[in-house]
Amino acid sequence: PKLNNEQWQALIALQKSLFHEQYDFFLTSQHPSATPAVRRLAIKYAMPPRLWRHGIRSFLELRRNRLPDPLDHMPALIYLVYSMMTLLYVTVPAFEETWIECLGDLGSYRTAVENDDIRDREVWTQVVRQWYLKASSRSPETGRLYYHLAILARPNALRQLFFYLKALTVPPTFVAARESILTLLQPIVDGKQAGHLHNGLFARTAKDDNHRLSDISKQIHKHARRLTRKVSRKVSDITPRSIWSILSNAAK
Repeated sequence: PKLNNEQWQALIALQKSLFHEQYDFFLTSQHPSATPAVRRLAIKYAMPPRLWRHGIRSFLELRRNRLPDPLDHMPALIYLVYSMMTLLYVTVPAFEETWIECLGDLGSYRTAVENDDIRDREVWTQVVRQWYLKASSRSPETGRLYYHLAILARPNALRQLFFYLKALTVPPTFVAARESILTLLQPIVDGKQAGHLHNGLFARTAKDDNHRLSDISKQIHKHARRLTRKVSRKVSDITPRSIWSILSNAAK
């Protein structure tokens, strides 16, 4: 049911209280004076991911699904959580990788609710990109980080393709990137070519991914070397259509 303003205020107050309690838990349990048993509690009960999943994300998703309800309180709440998460990043470095990804996700929510100021949205997009780049450098095997970076790379189709391919090459494969590649390139080809690529490249099991994507990588490198030897050819000649051709040939 649709919540009125008083109910939203009560829910926001409850959410803030929950986050403050978890924040205090991390500061206390990871304090240098804490006993080893207390310090292990956060890992034992998977508290860092639970903080994000239940203390932050669940409420933000609830609020997002209520769009286009008024968002008067949404930016302020995100700023509060973002500032406290930044403090956790500085004061509780034991879970630094989790905090970095959470900061990127919070920035994504902030970008999503910014409808008025394009400059603010661009600034937050840059902030989010930097957090995800930092997270991917710490956890290069996490495919969803490359997937997020691909989304942020819009409208640069070539850069999007690069990050989608990285999301597919890391083990385990981030399978959502397959359909995203097809969606990215489909507008420039006809239905027959799209179907050929889908059947030849994406309709495969996870065991085939590494071998198939290795072939794609070799084809892309060969294509780049061929272009650099042709001095008279411009960099602009490397278009999504040429990349589509490479992917189609590699899928055969």
